[in-house]
Amino acid sequence: MKYFRSLLFIPADREKMLDKVDLLFPDAFILDLEDSVSDKNKELARINITNKLALINVKDKVIFVRLNDLDSEHVYKDICSTASEKVYGYMIPKFESIDKLKKIIDYISKKEKELKIASKIKIILMIESPKGLLELNKLDKLYDRIIAIAFGAEDYLFSLSECQMISNTMLDFARNIIIIHSKANNLLSIDTVYKDYKNSQGLKEELNKIKSMGFSSKLAIHPDQIEIINSSFTPTDEEINRARLIIKYAKDIEENGAISIDGIMYDPPHLKWAKMITEHIEKIL
Repeated sequence: MKYFRSLLFIPADREKMLDKVDLLFPDAFILDLEDSVSDKNKELARINITNKLALINVKDKVIFVRLNDLDSEHVYKDICSTASEKVYGYMIPKFESIDKLKKIIDYISKKEKELKIASKIKIILMIESPKGLLELNKLDKLYDRIIAIAFGAEDYLFSLSECQMISNTMLDFARNIIIIHSKANNLLSIDTVYKDYKNSQGLKEELNKIKSMGFSSKLAIHPDQIEIINSSFTPTDEEINRARLIIKYAKDIEENGAISIDGIMYDPPHLKWAKMITEHIEKIL
Protein backbone atom coordinates (compact mmCIF):
# COMPACT_ATOMS: atom_id res chain seq x y z
CA MET A 1 0.00 0.00 0.00
CA LYS A 2 1.20 3.49 -0.83
CA TYR A 3 1.75 5.95 2.00
CA PHE A 4 0.34 9.47 1.83
CA ARG A 5 1.30 12.26 4.22
CA SER A 6 -0.32 15.19 2.39
CA LEU A 7 -3.41 15.02 0.16
CA LEU A 8 -4.25 18.28 -1.61
CA PHE A 9 -7.82 19.14 -2.64
CA ILE A 10 -8.27 20.84 -6.02
CA PRO A 11 -11.73 22.00 -7.23
CA ALA A 12 -12.21 20.20 -10.53
CA ASP A 13 -14.31 22.92 -12.17
CA ARG A 14 -11.38 25.36 -12.11
CA GLU A 15 -9.13 24.53 -15.01
CA LYS A 16 -6.33 26.87 -13.96
CA MET A 17 -6.17 25.23 -10.54
CA LEU A 18 -6.10 21.79 -12.15
CA ASP A 19 -3.04 22.91 -14.09
CA LYS A 20 -1.21 23.10 -10.75
CA VAL A 21 -1.19 19.30 -10.67
CA ASP A 22 1.82 19.60 -13.00
CA LEU A 23 3.65 21.98 -10.66
CA LEU A 24 2.94 20.79 -7.13
CA PHE A 25 4.12 17.70 -5.27
CA PRO A 26 1.87 16.59 -2.43
CA ASP A 27 1.88 12.85 -1.86
CA ALA A 28 -1.53 12.75 -3.55
CA PHE A 29 -4.07 15.01 -5.20
CA ILE A 30 -7.82 14.88 -4.59
CA LEU A 31 -9.66 16.28 -7.61
CA ASP A 32 -12.90 17.44 -6.05
CA LEU A 33 -16.33 16.95 -7.61
CA GLU A 34 -18.25 17.49 -4.39
CA ASP A 35 -18.42 20.45 -1.99
CA SER A 36 -16.16 22.86 -3.88
CA VAL A 37 -18.15 22.47 -7.12
CA SER A 38 -21.61 23.98 -7.60
CA ASP A 39 -24.39 21.88 -9.16
CA LYS A 40 -24.27 23.88 -12.37
CA ASN A 41 -20.55 23.11 -12.77
CA LYS A 42 -20.59 19.36 -12.02
CA GLU A 43 -20.47 18.32 -15.68
CA LEU A 44 -17.74 20.86 -16.44
CA ALA A 45 -15.73 19.45 -13.53
CA ARG A 46 -16.06 15.90 -14.86
CA ILE A 47 -14.93 17.00 -18.31
CA ASN A 48 -11.97 18.85 -16.80
CA ILE A 49 -10.86 15.72 -14.94
CA THR A 50 -11.14 13.59 -18.08
CA ASN A 51 -9.02 16.08 -20.00
CA LYS A 52 -6.45 16.34 -17.22
CA LEU A 53 -6.12 12.58 -16.82
CA ALA A 54 -5.24 12.31 -20.50
CA LEU A 55 -2.14 14.44 -19.84
CA ILE A 56 -0.98 13.09 -16.47
CA ASN A 57 1.98 10.77 -16.03
CA VAL A 58 0.80 8.41 -13.31
CA LYS A 59 4.38 7.57 -12.35
CA ASP A 60 4.78 11.13 -11.06
CA LYS A 61 1.31 11.86 -9.67
CA VAL A 62 -1.17 10.00 -7.47
CA ILE A 63 -4.74 10.99 -8.25
CA PHE A 64 -7.86 10.51 -6.16
CA VAL A 65 -11.26 11.85 -7.16
CA ARG A 66 -13.74 12.93 -4.51
CA LEU A 67 -17.13 11.75 -5.68
CA ASN A 68 -20.41 13.40 -4.89
CA ASP A 69 -22.59 12.21 -2.03
CA LEU A 70 -23.75 8.60 -2.50
CA ASP A 71 -27.36 9.85 -2.38
CA SER A 72 -26.81 12.42 -5.12
CA GLU A 73 -27.82 12.16 -8.76
CA HIS A 74 -24.20 12.82 -9.73
CA VAL A 75 -22.25 9.95 -8.18
CA TYR A 76 -22.71 7.37 -10.96
CA LYS A 77 -21.96 9.99 -13.60
CA ASP A 78 -18.80 10.84 -11.65
CA ILE A 79 -17.57 7.25 -11.86
CA CYS A 80 -18.55 6.83 -15.50
CA SER A 81 -16.61 9.95 -16.45
CA THR A 82 -13.49 9.42 -14.36
CA ALA A 83 -12.86 5.66 -14.00
CA SER A 84 -9.39 5.15 -15.45
CA GLU A 85 -6.05 3.41 -14.95
CA LYS A 86 -4.80 6.86 -13.97
CA VAL A 87 -7.21 7.22 -11.03
CA TYR A 88 -5.59 5.61 -8.01
CA GLY A 89 -8.73 5.90 -5.94
CA TYR A 90 -12.00 7.55 -5.01
CA MET A 91 -12.83 9.49 -1.88
CA ILE A 92 -16.33 8.72 -0.63
CA PRO A 93 -17.71 11.79 1.20
CA LYS A 94 -20.22 11.73 4.05
CA PHE A 95 -20.05 7.96 4.46
CA GLU A 96 -23.01 6.70 6.52
CA SER A 97 -24.25 3.47 4.92
CA ILE A 98 -22.42 0.21 4.30
CA ASP A 99 -25.19 -0.91 1.92
CA LYS A 100 -24.83 2.17 -0.28
CA LEU A 101 -21.05 1.79 -0.21
CA LYS A 102 -21.32 -1.82 -1.40
CA LYS A 103 -23.49 -0.73 -4.34
CA ILE A 104 -20.92 1.87 -5.35
CA ILE A 105 -18.09 -0.65 -5.06
CA ASP A 106 -20.04 -3.08 -7.26
CA TYR A 107 -20.47 -0.31 -9.81
CA ILE A 108 -16.75 0.54 -9.70
CA SER A 109 -15.95 -3.16 -10.25
CA LYS A 110 -18.27 -3.19 -13.26
CA LYS A 111 -16.52 -0.17 -14.76
CA GLU A 112 -13.11 -1.72 -14.14
CA LYS A 113 -14.14 -4.77 -16.14
CA GLU A 114 -15.63 -2.69 -18.95
CA LEU A 115 -12.50 -0.56 -19.21
CA LYS A 116 -10.12 -3.49 -18.56
CA ILE A 117 -8.51 -1.70 -15.62
CA ALA A 118 -6.00 -4.14 -14.18
CA SER A 119 -5.58 -2.78 -10.65
CA LYS A 120 -8.38 -2.16 -8.18
CA ILE A 121 -9.38 1.46 -7.69
CA LYS A 122 -8.89 2.19 -3.98
CA ILE A 123 -11.24 3.99 -1.62
CA ILE A 124 -10.85 6.61 1.10
CA LEU A 125 -13.89 6.87 3.36
CA MET A 126 -14.62 10.31 4.75
CA ILE A 127 -16.33 10.34 8.13
CA GLU A 128 -18.39 13.50 8.59
CA SER A 129 -21.13 12.49 11.05
CA PRO A 130 -21.72 10.36 14.17
CA LYS A 131 -23.66 7.88 12.01
CA GLY A 132 -20.58 7.45 9.83
CA LEU A 133 -18.50 6.62 12.89
CA LEU A 134 -20.93 3.89 13.90
CA GLU A 135 -20.90 2.33 10.42
CA LEU A 136 -17.14 1.74 10.57
CA ASN A 137 -17.67 -1.50 12.47
CA LYS A 138 -19.36 -3.02 9.40
CA LEU A 139 -16.47 -2.72 6.95
CA ASP A 140 -14.62 -5.95 7.64
CA LYS A 141 -15.02 -7.51 4.16
CA LEU A 142 -14.17 -4.41 2.13
CA TYR A 143 -10.49 -3.87 2.98
CA ASP A 144 -9.28 -4.93 -0.45
CA ARG A 145 -10.72 -1.58 -1.58
CA ILE A 146 -10.58 0.68 1.45
CA ILE A 147 -7.10 1.99 2.24
CA ALA A 148 -7.83 4.98 4.50
CA ILE A 149 -10.34 6.71 6.72
CA ALA A 150 -10.44 10.51 6.63
CA PHE A 151 -12.06 12.92 9.08
CA GLY A 152 -14.22 15.80 7.87
CA ALA A 153 -14.55 18.02 10.93
CA GLU A 154 -16.64 20.79 9.37
CA ASP A 155 -19.69 18.67 8.55
CA TYR A 156 -19.16 16.65 11.72
CA LEU A 157 -19.56 19.83 13.77
CA PHE A 158 -22.77 20.77 11.96
CA SER A 159 -24.15 17.28 12.57
CA LEU A 160 -23.73 17.83 16.32
CA SER A 161 -24.93 21.42 16.63
CA GLU A 162 -26.32 24.11 14.33
CA CYS A 163 -24.28 26.81 16.06
CA GLN A 164 -20.94 24.93 16.12
CA MET A 165 -20.59 25.56 19.87
CA ILE A 166 -18.88 22.21 20.29
CA SER A 167 -15.75 21.64 22.34
CA ASN A 168 -12.60 20.20 20.83
CA THR A 169 -13.15 17.22 23.11
CA MET A 170 -15.95 16.02 20.84
CA LEU A 171 -13.79 16.43 17.74
CA ASP A 172 -10.98 14.52 19.39
CA PHE A 173 -13.39 11.75 20.39
CA ALA A 174 -14.23 11.25 16.69
CA ARG A 175 -10.55 11.42 15.82
CA ASN A 176 -9.74 8.73 18.38
CA ILE A 177 -12.38 6.38 16.97
CA ILE A 178 -11.01 6.88 13.45
CA ILE A 179 -7.43 6.27 14.58
CA ILE A 180 -8.28 3.15 16.58
CA HIS A 181 -10.31 1.67 13.73
CA SER A 182 -7.59 2.54 11.18
CA LYS A 183 -4.77 1.04 13.23
CA ALA A 184 -6.77 -2.11 13.99
CA ASN A 185 -7.33 -2.70 10.28
CA ASN A 186 -4.02 -1.50 8.80
CA LEU A 187 -5.54 1.59 7.18
CA LEU A 188 -4.18 5.11 6.83
CA SER A 189 -5.81 7.69 9.12
CA ILE A 190 -6.20 11.12 7.52
CA ASP A 191 -7.02 14.20 9.58
CA THR A 192 -9.32 17.01 8.52
CA VAL A 193 -8.23 20.16 6.67
CA TYR A 194 -6.75 23.13 8.52
CA LYS A 195 -8.89 25.98 7.19
CA ASP A 196 -6.70 28.95 8.23
CA TYR A 197 -4.23 28.26 5.42
CA LYS A 198 -2.19 31.43 6.02
CA ASN A 199 -1.52 30.44 9.63
CA SER A 200 1.54 28.19 9.30
CA GLN A 201 2.22 28.14 13.03
CA GLY A 202 -1.33 27.07 13.79
CA LEU A 203 -1.03 24.25 11.25
CA LYS A 204 2.24 23.09 12.81
CA GLU A 205 0.66 23.04 16.26
CA GLU A 206 -2.31 21.01 15.02
CA LEU A 207 0.04 18.61 13.24
CA ASN A 208 2.01 18.06 16.45
CA LYS A 209 -1.25 17.25 18.18
CA ILE A 210 -2.69 14.84 15.61
CA LYS A 211 0.65 13.13 15.03
CA SER A 212 0.87 12.42 18.76
CA MET A 213 -2.68 11.01 18.57
CA GLY A 214 -1.58 8.56 15.87
CA PHE A 215 -2.70 10.09 12.58
CA SER A 216 -0.63 9.24 9.53
CA SER A 217 -1.76 11.96 7.12
CA LYS A 218 -3.58 15.27 6.72
CA LEU A 219 -5.78 16.86 4.08
CA ALA A 220 -4.57 20.14 2.56
CA ILE A 221 -6.42 22.98 0.85
CA HIS A 222 -3.49 25.21 -0.15
CA PRO A 223 -0.08 24.56 -1.73
CA ASP A 224 1.70 26.29 1.16
CA GLN A 225 0.49 23.54 3.48
CA ILE A 226 2.12 20.68 1.56
CA GLU A 227 5.70 20.95 2.80
CA ILE A 228 4.64 21.65 6.39
CA ILE A 229 2.46 18.52 6.43
CA ASN A 230 5.07 16.36 4.72
CA SER A 231 7.78 17.45 7.14
CA SER A 232 5.60 16.69 10.13
CA PHE A 233 4.93 13.12 8.99
CA THR A 234 8.54 12.43 7.99
CA PRO A 235 10.74 10.72 10.62
CA THR A 236 13.40 13.00 12.07
CA ASP A 237 17.12 12.35 11.58
CA GLU A 238 17.28 11.28 15.22
CA GLU A 239 14.49 8.72 14.72
CA ILE A 240 16.07 7.41 11.52
CA ASN A 241 19.50 7.00 13.14
CA ARG A 242 18.03 5.26 16.18
CA ALA A 243 16.03 2.88 13.98
CA ARG A 244 19.13 2.00 11.97
CA LEU A 245 21.09 1.37 15.16
CA ILE A 246 18.43 -0.99 16.50
CA ILE A 247 18.22 -2.88 13.20
CA LYS A 248 22.00 -3.27 13.25
CA TYR A 249 21.51 -5.36 16.40
CA ALA A 250 18.35 -7.11 15.15
CA LYS A 251 19.83 -10.61 15.37
CA ASP A 252 20.95 -10.05 18.97
CA ILE A 253 17.51 -8.79 19.96
CA GLU A 254 15.76 -11.68 18.22
CA GLU A 255 17.99 -14.23 19.96
CA ASN A 256 18.28 -12.66 23.42
CA GLY A 257 15.25 -10.42 23.88
CA ALA A 258 16.26 -7.25 25.71
CA ILE A 259 19.84 -6.08 25.12
CA SER A 260 21.84 -2.99 26.00
CA ILE A 261 23.09 -0.69 23.23
CA ASP A 262 25.18 2.27 24.38
CA GLY A 263 23.71 1.95 27.87
CA ILE A 264 20.07 1.89 26.71
CA MET A 265 17.85 -1.22 26.83
CA TYR A 266 16.17 -2.31 23.60
CA ASP A 267 13.82 -5.28 23.16
CA PRO A 268 11.54 -6.82 20.45
CA PRO A 269 8.95 -3.98 20.54
CA HIS A 270 11.78 -1.51 19.79
CA LEU A 271 12.90 -3.70 16.89
CA LYS A 272 9.35 -3.78 15.55
CA TRP A 273 9.26 0.03 15.75
CA ALA A 274 12.63 0.31 13.96
CA LYS A 275 11.47 -1.91 11.11
CA MET A 276 8.27 0.12 10.82
CA ILE A 277 10.22 3.39 10.63
CA THR A 278 12.56 1.94 8.00
CA GLU A 279 9.64 0.76 5.89
CA HIS A 280 8.01 4.16 6.33
CA ILE A 281 11.15 5.94 5.11
CA GLU A 282 11.37 3.72 2.02
CA LYS A 283 7.80 4.66 1.05
CA ILE A 284 8.18 8.41 1.34
CA LEU A 285 11.81 9.29 0.62
